[in-house]
Amino acid sequence: MAQNKASDDAELAQWKNAMQQLSQFRNVYIKISMLGYAVPFWTTCKKKEELLQSLIRYVIELFGVERCMVASNWHCNFSITNSDANDIDAKELTMEFLYEKIVDWVSEYADESEMDWLFRKTAERFYCI
Repeated sequence: MAQNKASDDAELAQWKNAMQQLSQFRNVYIKISMLGYAVPFWTTCKKKEELLQSLIRYVIELFGVERCMVASNWHCNFSITNSDANDIDAKELTMEFLYEKIVDWVSEYADESEMDWLFRKTAERFYCI
């Protein structure tokens, strides 16, 4: 995000518009990943965490759970951890921590079957496994 509120709002509106356009193509899938890249240090501030939660919910609402998948390649991106949190020891910033957050963020409107799509079925279908 940019350095000031007006720039942030404009950038977010542009991103949302682009995501809305992409969602019209049935062959486009979303991989929910690299959260710290989207909102650096989101674990340090409730407002940042709420923004990240709203972004994740937005893409799920646009694309549906059948075209969204939660990344499971955390071990490959471990060097990115500092962009996720500087207040959490790297040993604590695990896939389990991230998965629990995502489950918490979407559990208000996603049932068990929809969670299964987010965390397993969409990836199986997309990667043909």
